[in-house]
Amino acid sequence: MLASGGSPRRSYLPPKWEDDIFMSGIMTMLKDRDVNPLDYDKKMDFWSELIGSSCLAERSATFSVDMLKRRFMRGEKLPACISQVVDNLVKSGEVMTISEWRSQHSGWLDWGMAKLGTTATSWLWGGAPKSLVAPDEQVVHVATLKKQADRVVELMRKELEADVDGTAEVVAYSEMYEKCTGIISNQTNFELVLDELTSRGEVSVGMSKGEKIIKFRDSGSSGPAAFSESDASVHDIRKAMSALEKRIAQLEGSIKKFDADARACIRSGDRNRAALMLRRKKAAEKELGEKDGQIQRLLSMLHQIGSSKHNKEVIDAYKAGSSAFKATLARHGLSPEKIDETMDEVMNATEEFKDIEEALAQPINGIHDASANAELEDELEALLAADASAKKKTPAKQQPAAPASFNLPTVPAGTLGISQEDSEIDFKALERRLRRLQQAD
Repeated sequence: MLASGGSPRRSYLPPKWEDDIFMSGIMTMLKDRDVNPLDYDKKMDFWSELIGSSCLAERSATFSVDMLKRRFMRGEKLPACISQVVDNLVKSGEVMTISEWRSQHSGWLDWGMAKLGTTATSWLWGGAPKSLVAPDEQVVHVATLKKQADRVVELMRKELEADVDGTAEVVAYSEMYEKCTGIISNQTNFELVLDELTSRGEVSVGMSKGEKIIKFRDSGSSGPAAFSESDASVHDIRKAMSALEKRIAQLEGSIKKFDADARACIRSGDRNRAALMLRRKKAAEKELGEKDGQIQRLLSMLHQIGSSKHNKEVIDAYKAGSSAFKATLARHGLSPEKIDETMDEVMNATEEFKDIEEALAQPINGIHDASANAELEDELEALLAADASAKKKTPAKQQPAAPASFNLPTVPAGTLGISQEDSEIDFKALERRLRRLQQAD
């Protein structure tokens, strides 16, 4: 879609930007809020939202009044109220000058004195200045800057997740600036974002051999990011590896060239020059092997540095787990001594229970069941009577008679189906039972 004047409408411009009647009123000067509060609030809301969305789209949290006028030019018409809108945003704290921003991050007291200094002259001379911000003075849109800082942290979080050697949190200033070009469009804005991240504890900036280095807080750190000598060493190792990689690329190109030249010389019959090219190729291959060994050793050092950090995290986790386990045991009153004491009590209770069972199994003197004794005596008398009757009916032994003309069955013994031995055993058992009952009486 084309904006007024025939140029393509930028993505952050609202649809009402094409409404000539609406925009003619929006672009006029702001009147005092006491005169028309509805019109004042409508214009402030419109321009405040538009300034914020344009800063994000332009990837710059910094701007000036003159820059906004050019950005929001509609045809040949400039917005007349931009200076007033920016002044109101400064009063509300949504916009700050760069000096105020840096003073705020160096200390609230210094920032307050700076604010006091900007208005002291107006009190002395009676009356407010026409504008709190000069037309060409750079100011900071605070909300945009904070969003940019959040996006940079998210970008580095993804870098750390994909890290191989465990040292991705250390980044050269120039390298980090290139990574953030999709979020931040200028170096001033980038430095302000670093100030914001430093105040949050997400970033620490250091130096090594005259070069700025950025240290991000990794996921295993509990406190703010802190730049150390080991971080400077990581940067130096990476810088040396980068130089070696460039040299390796040059040597690989030279080897290919020497090989091609040697073949060309052989085809042309120049054997001496072909031999020279081959010697140069061999020398380049030898240097290539040396450089490759050096870069492998540096890479191994990076891995060792990263592993030492991970080992520390593991040890810290062990310590935390051990402390938590001990605290849990103490909270529940568990200890080896108390467990041994409890097991002894369980064994004693088990032995006491066995003693109780044995005691309960013993007969109690002086207490018996009279009906049970009577039944036993009756049963004993019946058995004795049956045994006596069986003995009387048993016939005496006779001399064998002469064989008859036919055989008869043998006469049964008079034991009523009970053998003599079984009868004696039952009799003895009954006597013992009767004796025990009499003793209990």
